[in-house]
Amino acid sequence: LTVLAEIDKIDSLISAIFKETSSIGVRYYPVERRVLQRKIEKVGILGEKVAIKISYQEGKEVNIQPEFSDCLKLAKKSDLSVKEIMQLVLKEFYKEREKS
Repeated sequence: LTVLAEIDKIDSLISAIFKETSSIGVRYYPVERRVLQRKIEKVGILGEKVAIKISYQEGKEVNIQPEFSDCLKLAKKSDLSVKEIMQLVLKEFYKEREKS
């Protein structure tokens, strides 16, 4: 079991872990996170808009990823898997990018 939370919630979370699980011990320590700069663009697919996160490191584009929750919603509305939706979104994104 792994929990990420603000330090001020630690006591209540540890209490809940002991109460709700079979755990008899908890390790905790501070965690730092670094995130890349990013921007969000939208792509239209199957009549819906899906967000795409474009991440940058030192000003260079390093990752392009459709927003999972948007793809999941669209997959539930269609007969396609989340993976298929993500592939279609990326295909449309690159198609639109070539036009620009």
